[in-house]
Parts: sequence; C-alpha cells; structure tokens
Amino acid sequence: MKEKSLKLWRQYILWGLASFASLVAPLTAVLIVNRERYFTTVQAGVKLGIGGLLCVAFLALLIFGKMKAPGSIFLFAFVFLLAFLMEPIFKDIKLLSGVALAGKAVDWIFFAPRLRRVREKIRMHEQADVTADATVKAMEDVLKKYVGRV
Repeated sequence: MKEKSLKLWRQYILWGLASFASLVAPLTAVLIVNRERYFTTVQAGVKLGIGGLLCVAFLALLIFGKMKAPGSIFLFAFVFLLAFLMEPIFKDIKLLSGVALAGKAVDWIFFAPRLRRVREKIRMHEQADVTADATVKAMEDVLKKYVGRV
C-alpha cells in the first residue's frame, strides 16, 4: 500500500510541476522575446527579477493549495509591490495578460483535473491505510483476548 501512495505522490508532484510550467512558460517566452526592452539597465533587471520571483512563488503556493485568497490589505500590498517592481513590463500588459490567460487555460484544461484526481487517489489510499491498520489492530486485540498471545 505504501508503495502505491509513493507513486501517487510522485504523480502529484509531476502534474503540479507541469501545471506550473504551463502557467509560467508563455510569460517567460514573451519576456525572452522582448528582453532588450525590459532589461535596459541593471536596476530594471533586478527589479524585474525580484518581481518575477515573487510571482513564481505566489503561483507555486496557489497551485499546490498552500495559500488561499489573501486578505484585502495583503492583496493590495502585493499588487502595489508588483506594480513597483515590474513597471517596465506594464507597457505590454495586454500581451502579457493574454499569454497568462492562455497558460491558465492550458493548465485548467489539461493539468488541474489530473491534479485533482491524483489528490483524491492519495486521500483514498491514505484512508485505506488507516482503515487497514485499525482493522489489523482490532483483529490482534480480539485474538489476544480469545486465543491468547499472538
């Protein structure tokens, strides 16, 4: 049983990484194509790098379900910080939001259902393991009581 759970966890992690890649890849492609415009100075590159890392961390937390929708003050603070750090790329916001939408659509169609199914299988296997362990313990107790030492 434990081997099956480990296999399911591997599947979950791989589908999660694929989901993450489907969200990040289109944006990365646009950034690479337009890098001369976005990374004109070292300061702009550093600001975009920090903003990009914040976005990547935010997306990873959302994908793996470790973060729920934040409170309004944190949301506004996060948006302000990203707007400040990523100011050079806001000129192309239509293009960037379009490719982000395309990436999310790919994730929603191909990866999110698989992640949900694997997560449910993991829960079912964990519950089956708990039930099996409880059944074995109950059987041992009954055998000890009526037959003697097992």
